Amino acid sequence: ISLPVVTPPIVSSTQPVSVAPLKAGVYLKPWNESATTIAALPDLHPGVIRIAYPAFPLMTHNVDSKEAKRLVGIVEGDIAYARSIGALPLIVTTLGTASPATEASVYNSRGDVAAYYADVARRFPGMAWEIGNEVEMRSKDGDEPLLVTTYAAVFQMHADAIRAADPTAKLVTAGTSGFASIWIRAVLALTHPDAVGVHPYGTAPQNYASAVAAIGTNLPVWFTEFGMQNSPAQAQEVTDYFTYARGVVPVAVWFALSDLSADNGETFGLMDSQGNHRPSYIAAKAAFARASVTQ
Repeated sequence: ISLPVVTPPIVSSTQPVSVAPLKAGVYLKPWNESATTIAALPDLHPGVIRIAYPAFPLMTHNVDSKEAKRLVGIVEGDIAYARSIGALPLIVTTLGTASPATEASVYNSRGDVAAYYADVARRFPGMAWEIGNEVEMRSKDGDEPLLVTTYAAVFQMHADAIRAADPTAKLVTAGTSGFASIWIRAVLALTHPDAVGVHPYGTAPQNYASAVAAIGTNLPVWFTEFGMQNSPAQAQEVTDYFTYARGVVPVAVWFALSDLSADNGETFGLMDSQGNHRPSYIAAKAAFARASVTQ
């Protein structure tokens, strides 16, 4: 990826970034989850639910309009459900492109998709919006990485449209896979987000504080996705993740509610595809409860 030369802002050690109390939460794809797995949300009591939202009518995977409407209905039902249990809905958007994506198709469709999400923001005020997902890298579905300038234009058009529809909305940059500091700094030089999205894969939880500080921004950094596949260590990883995120970032989200929201049979879920609880479920429930004490 060709990046412009950007001088990163310096965070003074005498002027630390202010971090709000932690909102700990979980990610889901509502159209994949079952009634059984969704029913676990009130028991988990997450402070934030990161919800995938399909762009309609410009669907990423060419879903027809009837199916798109069905998916949108499921998602919007879960937005209302998240609020009913006291969780902040964090909407992660697609960019409305055909797969594999090209620079031109992303850029040319940005206005239509931004207007679409603005309508959603108008009807569901007070949500947080993460514009795109790991757009700095090639996706598993073949979407090409976006140039910083292209992503910045896409982000800012979405942000402007959503803010005009809902001044209370919070706009977050697409979570990067790992602490992609050069990418983040370049995007921040061209945009005006409320927070920076990061997926802290590849970084030990003990190093979260130093990795966040190394980004060099006074904006809050949100961990909008983190997880590991089911293993004997998964429960401890959940505990460590939220323990070390607390006091460093205001939002931290586990990937995923169940294996139904993961891809290709991956076992990242707090539950398996039948809704059976893993040890990580108990660890996440405890982490969410500890976070809610300070909110």
